[in-house]
Amino acid sequence: MRNRQPTLPLLMELLKDPDSRVRDNAAGLLGRYWDIAPVPGLIKALKDSSNRVRAKAAWALGTKGTLAKDAIPALTVALSDGDSYVRENAAAALGQMGAVAKEAVPALIKALDDTDKTVRGKTIEALGKLGKEAKAAVPALERSLKDPDSELRKKAAWAFSELGPAAAGAVAGLAASLGDKNDEVRGYVSRALAQAGEPAVAQLVNILAHYEDGLSVSGAIETLSGIGRPAVPALAEALKSGDARLRTRAVSTLESIGPPAKDTLPGLKVLLSSADDDARYNILKALWRIDPPPWRVIKEHLNDRDFRVKMIAVSELSRRDLNKKDAIVALVTALQDKDSFVSGAAFMPLAAWEEQAKDAVPALIAILLDTKSHNRMDAAFTLGRIGPAAKDAVPALKKALEDGDQFLRSRATRALEEINSEEEHKKGFIYGLAR
Repeated sequence: MRNRQPTLPLLMELLKDPDSRVRDNAAGLLGRYWDIAPVPGLIKALKDSSNRVRAKAAWALGTKGTLAKDAIPALTVALSDGDSYVRENAAAALGQMGAVAKEAVPALIKALDDTDKTVRGKTIEALGKLGKEAKAAVPALERSLKDPDSELRKKAAWAFSELGPAAAGAVAGLAASLGDKNDEVRGYVSRALAQAGEPAVAQLVNILAHYEDGLSVSGAIETLSGIGRPAVPALAEALKSGDARLRTRAVSTLESIGPPAKDTLPGLKVLLSSADDDARYNILKALWRIDPPPWRVIKEHLNDRDFRVKMIAVSELSRRDLNKKDAIVALVTALQDKDSFVSGAAFMPLAAWEEQAKDAVPALIAILLDTKSHNRMDAAFTLGRIGPAAKDAVPALKKALEDGDQFLRSRATRALEEINSEEEHKKGFIYGLAR
């Protein structure tokens, strides 16, 4: 790689040229050349009479990262420059230096109130890049979560997501921002709250208890799921609430948390004993997600009165810890269910068993040949995943190649490739299920 050190003396001279355009270009080249870091000269250029040269010098120092740490005091002063472009580049440069620029935090906090939106944005980004060293900026950053400009709110939310546990000081503001209309803001806020951990749980459960808007509630559920085990005790208490809505939301959250929520199994079972159909379905989903049911429980619910419960029972049949014969026989039976949701739920578990599901091939062929069936594409998909063991389906699949539905033809083509070639089968199915 080319060594640019020999050009340094010339560029340093050009940095003093009477023509500001020359000085500007010299500062730009000093920033672009990674292998030279003339920090003292660039620090001096921060006081240049030209706004553009000062801004370019700040930018160039930022490109050097921690190699330019001696410039931190001068860049901190530049945050108060009369030109917004200089202030913007000074903030960005301090951010490029990361945690070593922690002494600049007070000045960066002040810069959050800059009249220029771009300067405020670069300042927020800089504080985020300082990570936990920017803890003192938490109250000021929390105010930025309410900025009318969605781009600045997004930057503030991102900054909090970079602060780690230090974000715990802003859980109230962050929790309120789970209802932001901008999905990127909500995503960063959720990550920040999850990193804050247990200190955020009470605020999030409060949202489950009192908030009406779906964005806040779904955000709280997702975030509590991200927090995981530390959120379980509060959710266990919520199961005892007299508020049915809070109980329902707590159940959904525990389902998302899964096995780490095992301590709530007794409480969920108490609720199940007196639940109506809707609550029963949601509680069973949570119970089975936390503690997968044994075969005898699955078998019992395959004939449940509620088609939704039958669907989740069918979905459990993809588990490899179950007896293969029991699972495949039950799935073939489910394919014949009068409820289309139940029968449709059987394809993915069968596909998961791959060649071990060969006993389902006759039933899948029958579906494929039934021109009135809405599941023909799913049958083709599943036959492809069974692979070479589904060779008896080749004639039916070839017939499907003549069908008027181009999507069925495409799936039949891929299924034939998987059946005829072990190599193609190992690649997996391209399209997935139709639904």
